[in-house]
Amino acid sequence: MGKLTIIGNDKPVIGKQEMYSVAAINGWLNPLQPIKNPLQVPKAHWEVMVQTKTGWRKGGSDKEGQIVPYKFGQKSLLHKGIKIVVQQGNDKGELIVHPQRAKEPKITRVELLDANYKPIPKGKKLSYKDTIIARAYCVEMFGMNIAFTLWEDDAQGEGHNPTVNALNKINPVPVLSRVNEKGMAEAVFRLPFYTMAVLIANARTASGDKNEGSTHEYYVTADVVSKHIQKASPNVNVVNPTYNPEPPRKREAPKGHTPSPAKPKTTPAPEKPKPKPDSPKFPITTGGKKSDDPQGKILSAEFVDKAGNRLHSSKVGTTVFMKITAKDMKNKKVKVKIWEEDNIKWTNDPIFEKDYELLYDTNFIWIVLTKKMFIEGNDGGSDSAKQDYFIEVIHNDISVKSAAIPVSADAEPTKVESGDSAAMVEKTKLKTKNCGGKYCIDKNSPPSELIREINIRLAGFGGNVPTDKFTDRTERMIKQFQRDYMKVPETGKICGNVLKAIDDFQQKYIIDFDDVKCPCGKCKGFGNDKFPEQKQNSKIAELKRKYEYPGIHRSLIWALRAAMFYTTVIEKDLKYSVKCIFSGYRCWINNDIHNRRSTNHMGKALDLHFNKNGKRTQVPKDIEEVRQKIFVKYLGNQVRWNETNKFSLEPGVAAYKGEFIASTWIHYDVRQFELKYLADEYFVKNINQVNGESILTLANKIHPNTCNCMEGGEVKQINSLAIVPKKKNNGFTIEDAEAALKIINARYGKEMAQTIEKIYRWETGHFKSGQYVNCGSPGMEAFGEAPSYGWNSDVYTKYPEYIPVGLWEKYENKGKSGQGGNKQITDRAKKYIMFPSVEAGMSYIAEFILRYDGNVGRWHSKDLIIQKNYIKDINTTIPKISNNF
Repeated sequence: MGKLTIIGNDKPVIGKQEMYSVAAINGWLNPLQPIKNPLQVPKAHWEVMVQTKTGWRKGGSDKEGQIVPYKFGQKSLLHKGIKIVVQQGNDKGELIVHPQRAKEPKITRVELLDANYKPIPKGKKLSYKDTIIARAYCVEMFGMNIAFTLWEDDAQGEGHNPTVNALNKINPVPVLSRVNEKGMAEAVFRLPFYTMAVLIANARTASGDKNEGSTHEYYVTADVVSKHIQKASPNVNVVNPTYNPEPPRKREAPKGHTPSPAKPKTTPAPEKPKPKPDSPKFPITTGGKKSDDPQGKILSAEFVDKAGNRLHSSKVGTTVFMKITAKDMKNKKVKVKIWEEDNIKWTNDPIFEKDYELLYDTNFIWIVLTKKMFIEGNDGGSDSAKQDYFIEVIHNDISVKSAAIPVSADAEPTKVESGDSAAMVEKTKLKTKNCGGKYCIDKNSPPSELIREINIRLAGFGGNVPTDKFTDRTERMIKQFQRDYMKVPETGKICGNVLKAIDDFQQKYIIDFDDVKCPCGKCKGFGNDKFPEQKQNSKIAELKRKYEYPGIHRSLIWALRAAMFYTTVIEKDLKYSVKCIFSGYRCWINNDIHNRRSTNHMGKALDLHFNKNGKRTQVPKDIEEVRQKIFVKYLGNQVRWNETNKFSLEPGVAAYKGEFIASTWIHYDVRQFELKYLADEYFVKNINQVNGESILTLANKIHPNTCNCMEGGEVKQINSLAIVPKKKNNGFTIEDAEAALKIINARYGKEMAQTIEKIYRWETGHFKSGQYVNCGSPGMEAFGEAPSYGWNSDVYTKYPEYIPVGLWEKYENKGKSGQGGNKQITDRAKKYIMFPSVEAGMSYIAEFILRYDGNVGRWHSKDLIIQKNYIKDINTTIPKISNNF
């Protein structure tokens, strides 16, 4: 096998085409080998490889030939390494390339397409019922925003004339699009949407013309929002539906032209030819004026993680942030869209759209990349495995230029497949001022739904109930929020700065709501409305109420946000963070599965797991510290259920035998809320219902003057982001067994560790069975109710962190049935105890063996013969892990 040499630039500039050729070192230049006939040389096959964490993968399409062109795009700058590989027969070669940034960003051209993403031919007439797609080709602009504007042309000659066409802007709100990895940005103009287009086009004529004629000439400009770059497209003609052919328009058609024939209309096309692909059509200066609009502009939009690091890839189900950087856009509304880009068909599929208010120059908006979004972006091909997303931010302060097109009333309309659409977003007018308390809401204010919403959303700042009254608790709650979150003087009053901070608080602290839903798989996530006769029945104690509430109580989620804030900001030195919602709603079906009778989790409670130093802690001392220093101190929770209208916590240490405790997790609930605060209206089924509308928007409807007051100033600190990610149910692995056996060895000795490992290997198929993966044990069947499920509970008194977390149902395998082992049960699924860790399962067995004086067989059966056979069986396995201790 010979070695090939690739000749070409190893430092190509992105956006610039480079040529690469191949030469042989051990073939053509080897004097010991005969010279080959060029016609007999096999074809050279080329491919580009990109380096990832796991190695090299294919990164582009294949090419063939002795000389091939390559153009590296903006995306190439993101890869760890790139190499060009060539193979010619049995000979191979490769060249490591290091793409370089272009010196200056630019828009090379703007192309106009029809609704089927096909270039619009010269002279083709379009209808006012049609759609125009503008595509801008860019260099060194990946991730930048391009603004597109549709114009009717009354100027002579080519390009964009901002003076003559100043009043001919068709879309009042520019269409914004983000440059993708290929250096392209697109905008869609649906002409029926622009009902004033014909009137605007007919209002003015070109110099020397008497009327607009049978067609209107349109073009589109494309502006780089933050870089003062503008590009204009060539004109296209649109048939004027109001045109009166008397007299004919001389500029548009030759003498004798009548409006009925379509062909004469094509004659103006040579006057406005299509620009060359790589030649600019308009200077930078006009775009700069638009970008410098003092009313604000969008500088960038990108996906980042919770630490603010830019993301280049993500997975379905991941929570990410959209980081939007703006200038002079505080308190203004934008429409944020996420699009899926098809780099084969060059189409964009809308998968997300929502209005937001930008509170700062740098804004973080969280979103979960859901499976539904992935499905909506999947139109076959590579989309089914991998998709590219980009963000579009639209507001009404930026204008854009794109290519022109002809539109006609009698032309055949083209069906719109997909694309961007412009949207008018109303601006929120907020003036920073101090009302002197005139419009602030305080204890003297009458009850209102705004007060109720604030009592819900700030319930984690000292604790509160969803009342519509401004109480002493409300005042203390707002003061705590001002002191801890806002870092402003404590007034205890609701004014514009508090309202803005509450919206900021919502955006910063993000919860994966799916983990709140019931996991039974048989209800819709929040029960089946069982026992409705017990709803709001004051004669039934809440502890005993069987009613399945229709969702999760909103105050629980807002209190969780407060816990996230206090752990990551105020008490960050403790090194704790919320790991996940371990248990949320649990309906009666779920209770039956797990042999439970409690009703707290029917919409009134959450169980949380916590990290310490980034890893889950199951140390009771750590959880007790979280309970006391976060939930009691800041959230105003009480341990146990003594006082009314307070959040309650399960204790970490039992006060009496059999008391339910939460030694390795935090359980908090609203069980002690008065019945009127447990009405159905406070229970919700999704995160949008939890959040409700923007508190500023709500306040504007009820107390608009309050929103204008900034008494005490705005938030004085940038509070860090925090996410409660989706709970991972990856199951236990052999690594968990290795870690647990080390603990068994240290606590009980090597012989016990070897015995435990033999039992696990024999009964779990060497740590691979469903019982092990799901339960962390070799299989312990439940015989009673939670939490001990009929087994001896002394272990849990000694080690409360080992308390089981539920049950797992499965039909039993045959095992040793009929061969000296226990008889297989085939008429029903068995319920097996789920442990919080493999350490818990192994420790329980170790304590069990010690309780029966070292009789290992007793673990398996009470029958002496079966015990003997069992010991014989497990001794045939080798404890590979423990033997190394």
